[in-house]
Amino acid sequence: MAPPLVLQVRSRGRLVYDGEITSLSSENETGKFDVLSQHSNFISLVNAKLVARGITGEVQEIPVKTGILKVKDNKITVFLGIGSLFGKKNGELEPNEVR
Repeated sequence: MAPPLVLQVRSRGRLVYDGEITSLSSENETGKFDVLSQHSNFISLVNAKLVARGITGEVQEIPVKTGILKVKDNKITVFLGIGSLFGKKNGELEPNEVR
């Protein structure tokens, strides 16, 4: 069995998600993509929700307006709210959008 991925999703000033998962799906400007265990190093802007599949089978969707995703050594780090850096308004999640 492949080792789990560690996912951390951060927004300004707070940790939105921190846990082990089996896969992550999202989208960038070229289309949909998946990240599985032992994925190669990868950096991408993301512009759609994150779909995290937990190690016990649960699925969690995290809304994303804009963000940057980094994969390295089986760890995925996502920084939300970077839209203002690229001229977009309100790239930050509202506090009640993620539970």
